[in-house]
Amino acid sequence: MPTILWVETSAEAPLFLDTFALQPCKVIDKGSQVETATGIRTYEKTLIGFEVSKADFTEIEKQITEAISFFNDHAVAFASLFSKDSVSARIDFGFYTTFVDQKILVQHDHFPSALLLHLGQLNIDLDLSQFWYGGQQDLASI
Repeated sequence: MPTILWVETSAEAPLFLDTFALQPCKVIDKGSQVETATGIRTYEKTLIGFEVSKADFTEIEKQITEAISFFNDHAVAFASLFSKDSVSARIDFGFYTTFVDQKILVQHDHFPSALLLHLGQLNIDLDLSQFWYGGQQDLASI
């Protein structure tokens, strides 16, 4: 799940999800305590994750294309959902960095205006999570 739409709300998860038909991939209820690498984290708001793309971490362009389709498919529901003051959101694109050796001097990733338009209209922040490549795939595919 390299591309996730994370929604934060002060509402309880069941109340929030009853107003929205999309199934979440992760729900952390307000007040939950979760152990992290840096210690226990208590969530002050409900955090709900929706899978936007199933494309691999090596397929950032496919993730972006699927994200545009995702927002096109759910535009009406999102417009209503994100009009509430108690809701904030960010989309997180997870992908492998191309900095796998000293021959690569720059990494360039492009986010088209069609995606940025959706994010801007809905007031959704854009996160990029780059991971160090550690698999057995052909590096040329990255």
